[in-house]
Amino acid sequence: MAAEFLLRYDGGDAVGHTMDMRLLGRSLIGVDQAIHRGLWAATHPDIPRGKKHLDIRVQVAAPQAACVEVAGALSGVMGVLPFAYDVATGLGTDYIKHLLSAVILYHGGRKADAQVHMDKMLDIISDAQAR
Repeated sequence: MAAEFLLRYDGGDAVGHTMDMRLLGRSLIGVDQAIHRGLWAATHPDIPRGKKHLDIRVQVAAPQAACVEVAGALSGVMGVLPFAYDVATGLGTDYIKHLLSAVILYHGGRKADAQVHMDKMLDIISDAQAR
């Protein structure tokens, strides 16, 4: 089971199905970092991350014609035991959705709205630990 997600950019230039390449690149790097940090916090809550990383990759597919949407999925790193990948993807797509929503809302100045998504992330982690 892969945790798949869809990034959709609305408003601004995206109305015309275009986006600044540099800003899109920064955005994708930020999404990658948010997913890795959020999954680390969920799978290793008692271990400071430091320079450690999970053995997963966040991959994206090419944008489709006439839109500014990027499909993505988590995948295991070749040649590495699948434990981290299984744990990370076991949290599911909803965890990724709430993680990215929380990051965007928090940094957009909507901290109360971000907290709702963080609470849902904690619920997903609790449910996964109970299994």
